[in-house]
Amino acid sequence: MRRRSLFMHDWKAILGHKQLRAAVAILLFIPVLYAGMFLSGYWNPYAKLDKLPVAVVNLDRGADASGQRLQIGRDMVGELKKSGSLDFRFVGREEAEDGLKEGRYYLSVVIPEDFSANVASLNDSEPKPARLIYRTNPGNNYVSGQIGGTAVKELKEEGSRKITKTYRETGLK
Repeated sequence: MRRRSLFMHDWKAILGHKQLRAAVAILLFIPVLYAGMFLSGYWNPYAKLDKLPVAVVNLDRGADASGQRLQIGRDMVGELKKSGSLDFRFVGREEAEDGLKEGRYYLSVVIPEDFSANVASLNDSEPKPARLIYRTNPGNNYVSGQIGGTAVKELKEEGSRKITKTYRETGLK
């Protein structure tokens, strides 16, 4: 009983004092403000993909196939520039690695030197897989990692479409 009356006495003192009321209101508002800022960063992150910086490095040297010059890497870069689905930044290999380490980029995509040559090898007796190299920064937050995974999936699909289109157009046989 004594505890309850002491509790009520303290609240009466707080409510009767103007500055104490303001201090309590501020103390109660801070967690609400923090929760709002925290949740706003996670609220519908997929709507803001065009603001996710992704470094793209094109090292592809191209290849000759069936009498035609293939430049799959260059063509993919052109398609990515048009897409606008992510904030693609076309940089050199060192800039991509440094930017990934320093947090300027959430994802790095490298189109290797032999990418077009590997695509051209589809009809060889031993075709080589044409692979893009993806790197993420594990130091970034969980949501950006998940979004980066979605971006990788999108880039793989774009690469597959481009390879299929090139295969059809050049008539590799």
